[in-house]
Amino acid sequence: ATFLVAGLAAAATKRAESPPSSARADRHRHQDMPPIERGNRSRVMLQKGVVALEDFNDFVTRQFGNPVRAWFKLDVDENMKVGEKQFMRRALELGFRGNIPALWRYLDSNQGGSTSLLEIDIGSTIILAGFKKFITEACNDSVQ
Repeated sequence: ATFLVAGLAAAATKRAESPPSSARADRHRHQDMPPIERGNRSRVMLQKGVVALEDFNDFVTRQFGNPVRAWFKLDVDENMKVGEKQFMRRALELGFRGNIPALWRYLDSNQGGSTSLLEIDIGSTIILAGFKKFITEACNDSVQ
């Protein structure tokens, strides 16, 4: 579980340091733009994603108390991951009216086609990993 928490933290740090996938795609589409404009465009897209995530986390905290409760409203199949269409549809159904496309591009910056609680709220993910470790140790590794 310690390895899991370290891995989760490393993944979050990597995601925070790398530009969203749409920013990488924009670089290829706008090669004729001066470097300063390309950099500004990428920065603007990243900022929109960050703001959208902050808005989303504020919304789910107001509506559900914490991001974990909202996650289970998004992930109704309990797969611990949500694809783009399901995420966008469920976010609207929950009542979120923020910039959902920018939020998705930011959450799915690796273009994997899905997102998880880790990408929405690393703090909750670390707490849950610690809880799982505690339960697993308390039950002599019989919990999976």
